[in-house]
Amino acid sequence: MERELVQAELTRILTSPSFAHAKRQRQFLEFVVCETLAGRAARISSYTVGVKVFDRDQSFDPMLDPIVRVGAGRLRAKLREYYDGEGRSSPIRIGLNKGSYAATICRRPSDPAEGAGRTPVEPEEASLAVLPFASEGDIPGHQRFVDGLTEDVITDLSKLSGLFLVSWHASHTYERTQEPDETIARKLGVHYLLEGNLRLAGGRVRVSAQLVDALSSQVLWGERYDRELGDDFNVQDDLARSIVQAIRTKLVKQTSYPG
Repeated sequence: MERELVQAELTRILTSPSFAHAKRQRQFLEFVVCETLAGRAARISSYTVGVKVFDRDQSFDPMLDPIVRVGAGRLRAKLREYYDGEGRSSPIRIGLNKGSYAATICRRPSDPAEGAGRTPVEPEEASLAVLPFASEGDIPGHQRFVDGLTEDVITDLSKLSGLFLVSWHASHTYERTQEPDETIARKLGVHYLLEGNLRLAGGRVRVSAQLVDALSSQVLWGERYDRELGDDFNVQDDLARSIVQAIRTKLVKQTSYPG
């Protein structure tokens, strides 16, 4: 990817309202992007970030001082805020890799309408949006269960290293949309979509889910899960974990997702 495009996107982020009062996060982002562009991504560690960004001295021990880990979490949240807001249509999307602190960079069309009829640019990393699960029926509390399941899936997927994941706020705008998968993926700047639907009947819940390659319209994985209803939270946790464990190897080669 052209260095000039990445540098321009970095400048837009650093001068945006989202980062206006986040001096340390601006420093953090600028450091990891510049190191990544210089080909030194593999050398970025919590120690180097602590010394170069957070002004820790040579005795800094990341195991005892969590400032880098906390700062990375804040930076990821700030980047989500930026791309959910003023950076929503940015041609380049910059993220922070979990575990390695290297910057992740992928390309997206600046205007979805301009990309109509073209082959979307494939992101340079595994990138996914979880669309709101569709629901059938009108049972009290049904929609809360569906929304909770979708959010739990997103939460569990966020634990996978090397995966760019669109936030719930961004993907929720496509609830009950009739737009084609390719169009949604182009607008969100992702390669894959996770879709599903849910039915409740007779004290049981049935969830169907599928992973779609939006660039080729190919269904890479699909499964149906039946569960007895009881404690809603436990059922949601079980379903979310089952879905994430099933698709993680389709998205990234190595993850930090437990068990």
